[in-house]
Amino acid sequence: MARPLIQYNDKNIKRTSHSQLPPNRSAEKTLLTNLLRNLQKLSPATQWLLFISFTFNIGSFVIVPFIAVYLHTQLGFSLAFVSVQLTLKLFSQRGMMLLGGIVSDRLNTRLAMALGCLLRISSFFLYALGRDAISISVASLTFGLASALFVPASKSALSQTAAPGGRTLLFSLRSTANNLGMALGGLLGSALIALPPLALFSAAAGVQSICALLLWLPRLSLSMAMATPDRGSRAVAAWRPLVSMLGNPIILQMAALYIIYIALYAQLEFTLPLAAANLFSSKSVGLLFFCNTATVFLLQIPLNYYLGRRFSLPRMIVLGFVCIALAMVGFHFAPPLAAFLALISIYTLGEVIIDPAIDAMASSQVAEHQTGTLFGLLGSGAMAGGLLGNWLGATGFAPPGGGGFWLVCAAIAASACLLLLLPVARFSPGRLGYQRKA
Repeated sequence: MARPLIQYNDKNIKRTSHSQLPPNRSAEKTLLTNLLRNLQKLSPATQWLLFISFTFNIGSFVIVPFIAVYLHTQLGFSLAFVSVQLTLKLFSQRGMMLLGGIVSDRLNTRLAMALGCLLRISSFFLYALGRDAISISVASLTFGLASALFVPASKSALSQTAAPGGRTLLFSLRSTANNLGMALGGLLGSALIALPPLALFSAAAGVQSICALLLWLPRLSLSMAMATPDRGSRAVAAWRPLVSMLGNPIILQMAALYIIYIALYAQLEFTLPLAAANLFSSKSVGLLFFCNTATVFLLQIPLNYYLGRRFSLPRMIVLGFVCIALAMVGFHFAPPLAAFLALISIYTLGEVIIDPAIDAMASSQVAEHQTGTLFGLLGSGAMAGGLLGNWLGATGFAPPGGGGFWLVCAAIAASACLLLLLPVARFSPGRLGYQRKA
């Protein structure tokens, strides 16, 4: 008889029942359980930074939805003047964000955030007490400059508390906290809108004062110690980190993708409400924003946690733009209301995936004491994206439903996927710098 190729020695085989096998822990743990455990592991500094961003947005959005109404109906300024004020606010908020990021890196993230809170409080009282065009214009510029200082500094401080590979989850938490603060701030503003203007603006200033006081709690000492640049970092010229970032192909790639993303996101506030009102009714606009907000609240954290455990950051960004492209193609066919709202949710999935993934991928390319400048650079790019999105909507949208404009938007989203696939560099998660492809 032929000898078998493999011989088993029964003496060396231990018979083990299924009850004795080690349990497959990864199979037993649910996604929700893992997510909750990761949230419980957040440091006190991280929790307070998220709460501070939440509070900052509450105080801001007590006023933001009603500024245009206040200037036009109560102060009697023309709609053209109101439009100029909103433009000034956008310019100082987005255009000055790079300066705010540099200030954060050169000084201290806590000081930059506190200065942002103080400027926001000052802008509230300038709006409340100002009666002429110059004082209102100064208020609008101050209001925007407050965000230009606060946002990159808060992102920088938060990213420095992240564990390796955990930045996507943290930025998702930050986005959710911001959106919740916006919603609660708007509700609070609606409840207080009948008050005299000075009382309304004082209430908003009181919330911002709480935010500023929270910055000096002992729980933030570790985070702010990390965020304080050392002497060697301060000795470097302010422009040198920026030049280094502009020479990093991955950061340039992320900046270009962020501009495209903001241009497409701008349609949520511009052309999509117009299409909903024209195709259905003005009431459907409220449903549009409800679907968007509900999708963000319910899915941003668990979805990014799930995707982050299974896909690389570049693939997550591609998936986000694919969602936006599919939604845009759907809008082209002028679907009924239920399908339109479903497409809004698909569109929002792209929003909740792309934003934190770009922040996480870009921030992995710089040292911790340079993240403020990085987020300032991305924020300034958002101004270009907003202008591009408004121009696209103004020139391309064809009433009533938009027509071929949505196919153009889908093509732009597809071009973002192609841009990410360009062989300019190989992304190395968890490393500083990049590797050029051969």
